[in-house]
Amino acid sequence: VTYDGSEDAELPPGHAFFITTDATLHALHFIFDNLLTDLEQVSFYPLLTQEVVTPALQAAHAQTQAAAGTPLESAARSAELYLAVALELLAPGSAAPIIGAEAMSAVTPLVEMALAAQGQLEVPFLAGYQEDFSQYRPRGHYDGDPLLEQYFRGMMWLSRITFLAEDPDATQIALMLLRALRSSPEAVAGWTTLHE
Repeated sequence: VTYDGSEDAELPPGHAFFITTDATLHALHFIFDNLLTDLEQVSFYPLLTQEVVTPALQAAHAQTQAAAGTPLESAARSAELYLAVALELLAPGSAAPIIGAEAMSAVTPLVEMALAAQGQLEVPFLAGYQEDFSQYRPRGHYDGDPLLEQYFRGMMWLSRITFLAEDPDATQIALMLLRALRSSPEAVAGWTTLHE
């Protein structure tokens, strides 16, 4: 006799049913993963791309133009390139209209390495800094969905590139990034929403 779930069904004597915590944890993880996937596709990706990185890159580009011929020109250009790589990973083809073809020549090799998801390459605007691009291979629920793969790579770039405080040039680039972000009310509002 087998148990079919109805109250009239008879259980064989001495037969126990176990529901482990593993089943509950698996169900919670499955629910969380689906919730996160939906949030990333519907909310986080468009917010990050359209309301944070794009206006921040536009502000960084204006900042680079304003800094031309000054001691801040190099740091401003580096901040612009950092954001351009992020935008190209998030929304391919979106950075070139903002920064132009000449600046894209520095962005393209980094984007290609991230898309290949293998090897190491020195980040040209951070002296002595090599990025491990094998970390850009989408995994988990990001793998297989083109939009989530773009989101994954963009977020990896934004979270992995490190501006060391002990390096004055890297610190100056980080400050120029902050300045570009803060000079765009749209980017600040988008970042605040995303962060909260």
